Amino acid sequence: MFLDALMQPVDNHVAIITITNMGFREKLNAILALGFHKKPHDDWFSELKKTINDIDNNLRPRRNRFVHDHWLQAGGDIIKFTMTTAVYKEQARTLALKLYEVQTPSPGNILSLTIMVLGVSGTLQALRAQLPASRDKSSQPDPQPDPGSG
Repeated sequence: MFLDALMQPVDNHVAIITITNMGFREKLNAILALGFHKKPHDDWFSELKKTINDIDNNLRPRRNRFVHDHWLQAGGDIIKFTMTTAVYKEQARTLALKLYEVQTPSPGNILSLTIMVLGVSGTLQALRAQLPASRDKSSQPDPQPDPGSG
């Protein structure tokens, strides 16, 4: 939604087609570039850049670990397996292969990430509200055609 707001007054179909064919990191890069181009003032862009950096470098990797790792329940514990391969020094002259990491995250870890995502979402909404409204009725999407009309 933030990228869509920055793309206005582009036709809504063009915006939707473009955005849905971009990867997440491409969207973040586009937000930074368009945000710089359309910034209402320098402080606004500084806050946007800080927020996008936090999303890309902190929240995105943490979210990916929660979504893509393997989760099991063992008794009353929740266990998270992160599949990773690395050769490491097990002892001074001994190398070993690591295939995964095991963690037992607490519900507080999950809640913490959720709160951080909500906080960043609120920041983006506040920044978006400071953009000038540029969408007029002509750029609203057309109703979807009736498939039976032929």
